[in-house]
Amino acid sequence: HIDLRPVNVSETHVYLCDECEGAWYPVGSLTAVGQTSRESVAGTELAVSLVGDKLVDLEHAARCPICRIIMNRYTFSLAPEVKLDECLEHGTWLDDGELGTIMDSIAAAHADIASLRRAKDGEAAGEPFAFTLRVLNALLSRA
Repeated sequence: HIDLRPVNVSETHVYLCDECEGAWYPVGSLTAVGQTSRESVAGTELAVSLVGDKLVDLEHAARCPICRIIMNRYTFSLAPEVKLDECLEHGTWLDDGELGTIMDSIAAAHADIASLRRAKDGEAAGEPFAFTLRVLNALLSRA
């Protein structure tokens, strides 16, 4: 019920709530922001949403700020503590701190994959299927 303020991040617009520090990501913008570094986001007005320091009501269903329909809530696979609220037509809402958690999880997954890839490169004749299983196990064991 509060006006959201447009913030330019990674050549896309995100809409920030100054009260709860949550943010609205129109379709496609979360992917654009997610492909930037945490340091880049920390240098923008969206930095306040990287760390969860505001109390958030997760019990009540969130409504899309565009169409007001109750959004779908699902768990982000790499960060099970994050519950994304998504309107398939209009975009995704992230509560305060969820962007930082997602970015940290993606960075950790990339580090895990790089480490496994280095280990694979050190093996004489690594089997692609075994490498794939190790990557999946590393990622899924984080959940």
